[in-house]
Amino acid sequence: MFAMRPVVFLYFVFFSFVAHSGSRADEWKSGIEWKVPRVVDPGPVGGPPADATVLFDGTDMSAFDGGEKWKIKDGYVVANESGISSRQPFGDCQLHLEFASPLEDQGTGQGKGNSGIYLMGRYEVQILDSYKNETYPDGQAAAIYKQSPPLVNASRSPGQWQTFDIIFRSPRFSDDGNVLRPASITVLHNGVVVQNHFKLEGSTAWDSPPAYRPHADKLPFHIQYHGDPVRFRNIWIRELDSGAEKIETKDASATGNATPPQQVELWDETVPHARGTAPEDRPFIDVYLPAADKAVGTGIIIFPGGGYGALAKGHEGHAIAEWLNSLGIAAFVCDYRHRGKGYGHPAPLVDAQRAIRLVRQRAEEWNLQSEKIGVMGFSAGGHLASLTATHFDAGNPAAVDPVDRMSSRPDFLVLGYPLVALGKPYTHARSQRHLLGENPDPQLLEMLSSEKQVSKDTPPVFLWHTGEDTGVVPEHSVAFYLALRKAGVPAELHIYERGRHGLGLARSVPAVSDWTDRCTVWMQNRGLLPQND
Repeated sequence: MFAMRPVVFLYFVFFSFVAHSGSRADEWKSGIEWKVPRVVDPGPVGGPPADATVLFDGTDMSAFDGGEKWKIKDGYVVANESGISSRQPFGDCQLHLEFASPLEDQGTGQGKGNSGIYLMGRYEVQILDSYKNETYPDGQAAAIYKQSPPLVNASRSPGQWQTFDIIFRSPRFSDDGNVLRPASITVLHNGVVVQNHFKLEGSTAWDSPPAYRPHADKLPFHIQYHGDPVRFRNIWIRELDSGAEKIETKDASATGNATPPQQVELWDETVPHARGTAPEDRPFIDVYLPAADKAVGTGIIIFPGGGYGALAKGHEGHAIAEWLNSLGIAAFVCDYRHRGKGYGHPAPLVDAQRAIRLVRQRAEEWNLQSEKIGVMGFSAGGHLASLTATHFDAGNPAAVDPVDRMSSRPDFLVLGYPLVALGKPYTHARSQRHLLGENPDPQLLEMLSSEKQVSKDTPPVFLWHTGEDTGVVPEHSVAFYLALRKAGVPAELHIYERGRHGLGLARSVPAVSDWTDRCTVWMQNRGLLPQND
């Protein structure tokens, strides 16, 4: 028996060769006509691929809203003051960044090297110093926050550079808001797979269970500032082609917008009070128009917050616009000038008034009724919105520019956790400083405190705030409501017990998330939306 084995082996090898050479059987093919993969230069070792969008190369943070606050040094940037958001929205993507926990940080647990990457502004991959630093597993470095601990702890010691390579697939929603495909994340931490195509259960809020709420297919990502001077470098991103996905697609997004937003500058020529002609000197609006069969003729200009030093255009701008589109409302996210761009008063107010005039002047083009143009603002953007309702004019009929002939008075206001009062003990000091400088004129403080400028001509207002807001306390909304009531201006105020500052749509905080439903009913009752059948 032992002598026969070589013969059997040779027989097997011979016929295996014949079969694979094609002389014994035809080659099997799937029958699929595959798309030929495009060629991508992988770039230098350690560098970005040729098709990547480089967001930070060590010299310039202009790709981020709020990036001007972070401190660039020796090819890296240090987190400072507040978080930053990419100016460009992204969906399915490959995101690369490098970070280093500060040596000087002597905290423990969640208080050591804390930051995070929020894909689409709501799905967090945790950044933390997890080298010999105990904390809860689903909050350590590379965790999908509160949902999935990393498979292993691949952290390097403080001060050393670490890498995240994140592969993200955004969720997909049906037209009625159901989840067609959940979001998923793969993470390589220092080259080690620590999240393997984890399917998220929803958003990753710290104070509420995960939940999905319909949103746009692309949104900016956010890098958190949690009080620790975490360092970052080599940030780049690649958008991934999702054209071949075998999932139900939408003829319009779940939010009802018909086309991608269009950027429209507020002035074609010279911009008032401009310091130059660079992009930061030229304010604009992002125009979000609903599908024609959903349009109701109402338009809202949105003023995101940011303490008059930046703009939170993600959760207080683009996400809000998508929600309004789902109601059939045209939305216009205003990128106004602020201290981060080198501007204080009066530039933000001049930009806001111009945005109202521009939308009203182009009402017919954008399928709007000129008497249904409102404004919506959050935090410092709420202060700016309130200023437009207390400082307006009917326009100049003799103006050469047809936009200047339009009224700057909004027809209604919606304010979320707004700054209103200046010069008060409870005033948000940083916002006031960014707007008016260190030692503002008392008369200017009086003029720009909206609760002191309300008149019978102030338009109707919907206000909401939270009792736990320590950033801009609810006394602002209360003071404004009382002034409106005294002047006989229709107003509705909601103060929720729970919830931090800066919630936007507040989809991850059930105790607050119904503000959009209440606002919708308010707009229906004012004739800005059709009544439910």
